[in-house]
Amino acid sequence: QARSVFLLAQLGSEGIALVEKRLRDSDPQMRVAAFRALRATGSKFMSHAAKMAKDSSPAVRREVALALRDVPFGEMKEIMLDLVDGYDGKDRWYLEAIGTSAALKEAKAYAYLKNKRGNNPSDWSKSFADVVWRLHPESAVGEMKAYAMDTSKGTQSRVDMLTAIAYVKSEVGGRAMVDVALNAEGAEVTTRARWF
Repeated sequence: QARSVFLLAQLGSEGIALVEKRLRDSDPQMRVAAFRALRATGSKFMSHAAKMAKDSSPAVRREVALALRDVPFGEMKEIMLDLVDGYDGKDRWYLEAIGTSAALKEAKAYAYLKNKRGNNPSDWSKSFADVVWRLHPESAVGEMKAYAMDTSKGTQSRVDMLTAIAYVKSEVGGRAMVDVALNAEGAEVTTRARWF
């Protein structure tokens, strides 16, 4: 069935119309195949991506995220917001797909998402903190440090955020890590910060 979908997508407007119907198929794998086939032809790609970013299946939404990698940020930011909203805080493959969608545009993505969903690190949900962890731009170091020092957050989440700070290869990241090591509460957090 997937092979026939890819063939139909190459057969002009009638074939494309049939493939577009498969975007509503009950089988998520068929929806993924239809999205891939339409993407390969370039047929209304961003329009389809915007719709499929709200799909009930995480597999379909992951496919959309991966497809956005080379799309300029200004064109994909609303779709990315839907994808972030669909992240359950558990699916590591989904989180990686979000990160891939923002490749080489992490700072822009973080600024946009922060403005829309999380200005204050103390209000970050676990899923939003995971997204920030995955993006980890230098511009987020202040908020990541605040999250790592916030004793209302779980110890493992705070330690995970230290890993994100450690990936920021700049003086800003280094100074943040030293500040956490010297001033944070919680033995595990300070021990990890000192290790970094």
